[in-house]
Amino acid sequence: RLKAAYIAYKEGSFVRAREVELLSEKERFVAASLEHDIPTQQALFQDLLFANAGDYGYHLTRLDSATPRWLLAGGLTRVGDGFLRAMLWGSLWDEVRNGRLPPGEFVRLGLTALPAETDEQIAPSLLGRLQRAMGAYLGRAARAELQATAEQTLAGMADDTSRPYGIRKAALDAFIDSTQRFVNGEVRLRLEPNRCYVVGRRSDDSLYDYSLATYDAADRFRHADSEG
Repeated sequence: RLKAAYIAYKEGSFVRAREVELLSEKERFVAASLEHDIPTQQALFQDLLFANAGDYGYHLTRLDSATPRWLLAGGLTRVGDGFLRAMLWGSLWDEVRNGRLPPGEFVRLGLTALPAETDEQIAPSLLGRLQRAMGAYLGRAARAELQATAEQTLAGMADDTSRPYGIRKAALDAFIDSTQRFVNGEVRLRLEPNRCYVVGRRSDDSLYDYSLATYDAADRFRHADSEG
């Protein structure tokens, strides 16, 4: 059993319980004392449990199995308290790092929540985690699937003059980093008196395909497609 602070989303508002007893074998949370004139007798909630509400504890805690589902279903965007929202984002990121939450789900939630995020501390932090998730945790196919959405979201945020400068600047930096993710390789130049020209180029992510750019025996394209 565990005593913890408990936040419930009920009828359009959040209810904070001062003392909560977690019955782990049933994953039900029994509130012993509630605010806002809600009856104290055996009130059952199953939306959101956050053991370190207020950041009073120096310990590592895991979210229960129900809370991430509620957060991913849109609950996190309805958390009005900025400090609690920041801590919940941190807890979800811990779930990704520990392999308990697919990184793609975290990225999708982040891209959905970012356009509505107004906190200048939360937005840059979330952007950093999204960049890390896409760059280090997602495979190439999953990253390609989300790349266009990510760039569109970031460009929209950077271009939105109604947003604070801190958020716009963080979005612009993230957008530039995203577009440069596959920029790599080398270019060979030949320098001569009064002129310079390219003699070769190479990249691990090059769009150039020799078999599509030649008419010799190694080509792979249909010549009929190039007829006028």
